[in-house]
Amino acid sequence: MLTYDGVAKRFGGEGEFALRPVDLEVPDGSTLVLLGSSGSGKSTLLRLTNRLIEPDQGKILFQGTDVREMDLTELRRQMGYVLQRPALLPHLTVEANITLPLKLQGWSKAKRSARAAELLELVEMPPSEYARRMPW
Repeated sequence: MLTYDGVAKRFGGEGEFALRPVDLEVPDGSTLVLLGSSGSGKSTLLRLTNRLIEPDQGKILFQGTDVREMDLTELRRQMGYVLQRPALLPHLTVEANITLPLKLQGWSKAKRSARAAELLELVEMPPSEYARRMPW
């Protein structure tokens, strides 16, 4: 479960909110879509979740633990966070980009491939068509 409890972010001290306080629970096994116009705080919320930046107020709980109390590397490995296109490794296939955190955790090749196929299917990208593609 992922819980946002009054999470907010301002850039530049006392300026405008980049992200107004958010209260949200995302149950395990759920798919969440963040939809909004440019500048609405979607990327800010994701960066806060993965501790690429820190909140100015509130807290984020991952599996019941405040993310600020977790080891940063372990948090990111457990989260399965996928960055937008410019952050993908261009020399790796789509499948290899998806499964890199699993490889770092010691998952077998077969188990990683199966998980990548499952995730690609989830977003309606047939693995037979997309898994071996390069991200560019």
